[in-house]
Amino acid sequence: MRMKKIIVALLLLSMLLSLVSCKDETSDGEATTEATTVDTTKGLPEGTLALVADGKTDYSIVYSDTYGDYAVLTAELIQEELLEATGVEIPVKKDSEAVDASEYEIVIGRTAREGKEISFDREGQNWTNEKIHIGIYENRLFMTAKTDIALYEDISFIMERMAIYYKDGELLINEKRVQTLSEAVPADAISVISQNLKGKDGSGNNAFELRWPRLMNEFTYYSPDVIGFCENGVSLKAMLDEQLEGYATFVDERWPADEETWRNLIYYRTDRLEIVDSGVIWLSHTPEEARTKIPGAVHYRTANWAVFEIKTTGTQFVYMATHFDAYGGTNVRAAEAAVCIKYLEKYFADYPVILSGDLNGGPNSTELLHLKTKFDDAKDVAVYGLTGDIGAGNGFSTVEPEYEKSSDFILASKGDKQKVIIHRILNDKRFGEFVVGGFTSDHYGVYSRILLT
Repeated sequence: MRMKKIIVALLLLSMLLSLVSCKDETSDGEATTEATTVDTTKGLPEGTLALVADGKTDYSIVYSDTYGDYAVLTAELIQEELLEATGVEIPVKKDSEAVDASEYEIVIGRTAREGKEISFDREGQNWTNEKIHIGIYENRLFMTAKTDIALYEDISFIMERMAIYYKDGELLINEKRVQTLSEAVPADAISVISQNLKGKDGSGNNAFELRWPRLMNEFTYYSPDVIGFCENGVSLKAMLDEQLEGYATFVDERWPADEETWRNLIYYRTDRLEIVDSGVIWLSHTPEEARTKIPGAVHYRTANWAVFEIKTTGTQFVYMATHFDAYGGTNVRAAEAAVCIKYLEKYFADYPVILSGDLNGGPNSTELLHLKTKFDDAKDVAVYGLTGDIGAGNGFSTVEPEYEKSSDFILASKGDKQKVIIHRILNDKRFGEFVVGGFTSDHYGVYSRILLT
């Protein structure tokens, strides 16, 4: 239903009783909200913003493209949501195109407005507990987060909660309501990256010493809750331990300490997650017996797993990181997939499960299709997907490989335990200034954010 006007209001506490009524419960228990109509023809009450009135708007949505793609994506998403609700298209502008700042703006992310038109202490924010900040400054509505990607991923939740207050063409928000929106980010949303490191291989622009800083930029920018690695030996673990600040991991001591072997280490953010249990299985018919493999497999392959608990909510989930055999053939890899499924079903049937890794097989491979009997490919079910048919494998040569050539996947257990919010391939183009030439690895990282329901 199109609405004639939307009002976003920051009302002084003394005005609350006169401008916003209490919520009532309908017969089916659903909350409804009634709001006092604001007569825009007689002027707005002090502290009230009118984004759209009588089919018109003085506002623009302002973002900065300095920090990558996600600020503009967020701006366009808000524009789309408000167009659908009101029938009015609010123009989108870069802050560089709006140097003479209008006082009527919806400001998205980190822009040149901060420190000038908007007095906001970014460094003073506790982003761990308050990932989104929403405020009203003069006649500006301001939305920001620690990173632009964080704001983009959570804006749908913000818009859903704003929509509760649509009433007869109006949207009223008081000071308390703005604070509530700032806290509207689901605490049970988990972000993960699956990254094949390619060991210390590479030459020229893709030499290991050049790739490593780019990888660290990737992890710093996305700050995932969990990272599942492939092809990381003992020396790489030492580097990860030193440079991945705020993360911890676990190892299986049955691997020889001096062996440069490919282990599927899982790193997790210690501020967000508590590790409840963990282990390693070998991809074989005797998975709990060290250094065993499927007949026909060339390499020993493992799957690391952990039960994590979200500290703020107590919600638990299982994460498994694996890497299937590259040379034994699809029958070997299908058998390895069966080992993972059987183990997870035996011990973790009641948990939401996230499985990631390099399967060495594509989207139509037997091994992936076998896994998809129990799991969803995050790409297939994500609410937002920004990479189209781009694949993860690049071989240090292909900027946009086709998805059909991809072998890196993030999968989530089927059912109503999880909802994939976003999925994307971390290809260099979308990093902007975060990657300067070359590749992070011969496989792009794969990223998903998953809401545990």
